[in-house]
Amino acid sequence: MGETVTRSIKPASIELVGSSKVLPEQVRVGMDELSTHIVVLYDGVCGLCNRFNRFLLRRDPADRFRLAPLQSQFASRVLARHRIDPHCLDTVYVVRDYDSVAESLLAKTDAVSYLLREMGGAWSIVAGLFGMVPKKWRTRLYDLVAGHRYQLFGKYEVCRIPLPEQRKKFIEE
Repeated sequence: MGETVTRSIKPASIELVGSSKVLPEQVRVGMDELSTHIVVLYDGVCGLCNRFNRFLLRRDPADRFRLAPLQSQFASRVLARHRIDPHCLDTVYVVRDYDSVAESLLAKTDAVSYLLREMGGAWSIVAGLFGMVPKKWRTRLYDLVAGHRYQLFGKYEVCRIPLPEQRKKFIEE
């Protein structure tokens, strides 16, 4: 965690230094100190998911959120640790306490509520109201929207590339 790592400028290069990898700048910056950030795993080709990410990033002045598409190797490894099929793309996840013994995943409406609460302000109230709805109903609504999200909000051919000023918030590996 306190180890100093040189940054590579070439986006596709990975150098081996001793036993640890030095990742390209956009990847390395997104992964620095992940245990102190809230990690969001989302469907990278989903229009709704990408809109939610933009919404989230605009309301993250404390720079606490890090995002990774479910289609990434990073997300596959995290999900595998929790015995979740990495090919199932219909759920948003929040990874709490990344890479620690206390690491846990929140899924679906629990993840969304958590993110709203963490944004603070009026969004905490929205999360509280959302939490008053029985979980069974929230899950049904989530599953209904998730099942039709591409038809309702569109689907990208590939995961969207973040704006240069937001790259450090994305874990791209």
